[in-house]
Amino acid sequence: MAFRPSVAVLLVQLSLRLSLSFIPRHAPAVALRCPATARLLGRARLPVPWEARAPSFRLPVARSIAGSGGGGGFTGEHPEDLGELSTPMTDYDVTQAAETISKLRPERIKVVPPSFTRASEVTQARTFVDNFRSSAPYMRMHAGQIMVVHISSSVWSSEDFGSLMDDLGLIKMLGVRLVIVVSIRGQIDEKLAEMGLAVQYSGEFRVTDAAALKAIKEVAGLVRADVEARMCRSLRSPGSQGNNQVNVISSNFFFSSQPVGVRKGVDFGYTGEVRRVDASSMRSRLEAGDVILLTPVGYSPSGESYYVSSESLACECAAQLSARKLLWVTDGHSLVHEETGEQVQGMRLSDAVALMEHYGLGRDDCESDGLPPIDISAAAVPEKASAEVEHRSKFQDSAMARLINHVRFSVKALRRGVSRAHLVSPVSGDLLRELYTSDGAGTLISRDLYDGIRRATERDIVGILGIIEPLVQQGVLVNRSVTDLQQNLEHSYVFVREGEPVACGMLIPYGPDHAEISCLAVKPEYRGRKRGDAMLTFLERLAVGMDITKVFVLSTRTVEFFQERGFEEEPVDSLPQSRRAVYDEARKSKVFMKHLNGSRQLDMEEMYWDQTNRVPR
Repeated sequence: MAFRPSVAVLLVQLSLRLSLSFIPRHAPAVALRCPATARLLGRARLPVPWEARAPSFRLPVARSIAGSGGGGGFTGEHPEDLGELSTPMTDYDVTQAAETISKLRPERIKVVPPSFTRASEVTQARTFVDNFRSSAPYMRMHAGQIMVVHISSSVWSSEDFGSLMDDLGLIKMLGVRLVIVVSIRGQIDEKLAEMGLAVQYSGEFRVTDAAALKAIKEVAGLVRADVEARMCRSLRSPGSQGNNQVNVISSNFFFSSQPVGVRKGVDFGYTGEVRRVDASSMRSRLEAGDVILLTPVGYSPSGESYYVSSESLACECAAQLSARKLLWVTDGHSLVHEETGEQVQGMRLSDAVALMEHYGLGRDDCESDGLPPIDISAAAVPEKASAEVEHRSKFQDSAMARLINHVRFSVKALRRGVSRAHLVSPVSGDLLRELYTSDGAGTLISRDLYDGIRRATERDIVGILGIIEPLVQQGVLVNRSVTDLQQNLEHSYVFVREGEPVACGMLIPYGPDHAEISCLAVKPEYRGRKRGDAMLTFLERLAVGMDITKVFVLSTRTVEFFQERGFEEEPVDSLPQSRRAVYDEARKSKVFMKHLNGSRQLDMEEMYWDQTNRVPR
């Protein structure tokens, strides 16, 4: 039977013919990299561009290009099977091939002036360098720190899951010690619906019977396997050839659980709560470079399994580990200012508590576990929003409940020593922007580092004089009389401990854009505890709240303190006219000014001086 070439063979022939113009030059390199191509090229009529031949080898004849043995398929056993393309085997020079791969032609190299570089390349390079430089301090600050990341159940089944795992892998490679807690609430509800089982809640707790527990275990195992697999891929470094140096560990000894039991006449079955977190074992694995992955299925000492709240588990782990951060990866919803529509970038602990109280949650709710029964429509809202509230869908209400639940557990964690909590969307890159840029991408919840700072009163004047007197004698501060302090009392603030001022400072506005920070001082016995940083940042926050964009100080002896905190030296002429008019030429104080870009900038700066997990006392 005459050979009829298949479509595949015809395509190969056409491809070879179209490639004749460049194959001769690259054939040795291609042949060395791809044996199959080498065998095919060995049957083709190709001109050989070189003359001298060093020790050579002969490419073997291809035994089969298309089809399988038997049945009249094309076997390639005879040279004529390739028709016009067939040729006797060709000798190729190994040395020549190696030289072709690595050879650099010096006559093609030239030197060009700097202006030759394309503007677009320069712009891209500068953008990368600027971003890298601005992120470097955060990389150093976060390296070696423990962070607990809670991932909402909806993220696992979304298109953002893969990119989020990649971001977590990058964070791990930057030195962060990761504990990942995965919620499976949504997957459990879907599984129970598939099984024809009802989803049961009583108050804020899920009622879990034996059938529901079986479904929960299946879901937990599936989600854990997916997260582990994706994290291993994300943590794999180029050139590792699959030999991953990082382990993703999920074990039953990291935490134990206990049953919720019977409450108000309701038996919650296999619903449990966190009993104990083995912080020592977790730290040991984190220090070894492992990533810890936890699902909300815990085990009791008696060997029973219980479903626990993933939010409670994340909060407990963060508190027991004294984590630097507790990160909530939400389902994409965020908190925004109703007036401006802009995202809430930062909240103090007191703000978070006020938000909880707005939705009917009090201090006691921070000590309970599970999803709180928040009645969104019952919360106080502005009149203009009442119509919108009436038409909110059940999904919107539940989404708000989940977000407020994250705030609730953030408050609980911060009260137990965690430095900061963050609400971040799962969108690709948002987690990196939140951790490694000054602008961030989510909502930061931080402790009240300014607890104890208030506006000064007449009774504080004596205490303020006592604080500044030693510095006046040293020439660090200008002398201020009782009258001077009384005249500026509305601009004065004190840091109080046990009823006595231990630090003080003033913020005096000059026009709509400028304000002077002055009389910044701390009692000697309270120095070294970040009191000065707390007072300075507090005054800067006041300035931001007044829409002031520039704050300045006049200094003779504390130059480095302000330079280290973002102030830059400016000429005296840069002062507002009203302040320049009373400038003391004899004292010759230097002017240092700082541009304020919003509260988020100050949030990031706080991280530098609040390096410990202790609130200044």
